[in-house]
Amino acid sequence: VSAVDADAGDNGEIAYTIQFSTLQPSAFTINNRTGNITLSRDLQYSDVGAHHLSVSAADTGRLMG
Repeated sequence: VSAVDADAGDNGEIAYTIQFSTLQPSAFTINNRTGNITLSRDLQYSDVGAHHLSVSAADTGRLMG
């Protein structure tokens, strides 16, 4: 997952989080700095035929001015 913030330096950082997963507890983890999504446990076909995630990308910078 990727997002872009036009700000420079620390104000251009983005934090990623998984907001929703069809599997509870989620079988997926997200690196909050890079947006890389990985498996946190083995998937079982019996869990569900498809996996849906909702991911949030938030600007962590401060307002300037």
